[in-house]
Amino acid sequence: MNRKYIVICSFFVAFFVLSLLCYGSFEYAKKQEQKKMAQQNAAQTSTKQEQRVTSETKLVIEKWEEESEELVRNGDFQKKFSLKGTDVAGKTLGIIGLGKIGKEVARKAALGLDMRVISYVSRPEGKDIPEYIEIVSWEELLQTSDYISLHVPGGEKNQGIISKKEFAMMKKSASLIQVSRGGVVDEEALAEAIRNSQIRGAAVDVFSEEPPQKDNPLLKLEQVILTPHIGSNTVECMDRIALDVAEDVHLVLSGENPKHPIK
Repeated sequence: MNRKYIVICSFFVAFFVLSLLCYGSFEYAKKQEQKKMAQQNAAQTSTKQEQRVTSETKLVIEKWEEESEELVRNGDFQKKFSLKGTDVAGKTLGIIGLGKIGKEVARKAALGLDMRVISYVSRPEGKDIPEYIEIVSWEELLQTSDYISLHVPGGEKNQGIISKKEFAMMKKSASLIQVSRGGVVDEEALAEAIRNSQIRGAAVDVFSEEPPQKDNPLLKLEQVILTPHIGSNTVECMDRIALDVAEDVHLVLSGENPKHPIK
């Protein structure tokens, strides 16, 4: 009797963080934007690799260089003073979702950018939390963070965990980085918070509906950077994911367990 296997392969990453933190200017970045069943995933591939941070930082660097080059070629040299970012050293990064990706963001922000990194963990006892991450209450994270980066899984449990109440607690200078899953942030509430200057701005790579509808209020706000769910889009990362997926398919079809099962 022939046995049939169904292998569901998925890959993802939500890592649009350090490119924004490194240059810290949502206003600048917005200008740039305008121009037996076995389940397995390749999430570790897109989490552990160093190129993720490099590629996302490069995303901003390349566009900054493009803008700067245009100024020089057009004879607008003195307009360089309009290309100002914000220092992030000493600023507070609040991470919501301290899984593999959240921890990697924390490590690079704390050790590479000299940021204070805080996170909320409901039950921190017995968990492996690096010493450079300070565990705080939910309220303190929202009230003290200069940047809030989301790295939680989707699902009903996390739907709308950032909404009107949470935005009201944030600093007016705070920026939200939504790179987790669509629906985690109440998009209507986010748009309202930005329009009312409750927070400074946001970067959104995932949406409650993809592609977002034309009447999505975030599309009309200059203080929001919008990207089409491309957190893992580099040639190298796609190659690694494809190899990991192929390896796990081979393992399953050979009667073995995949290296990256969904737990």
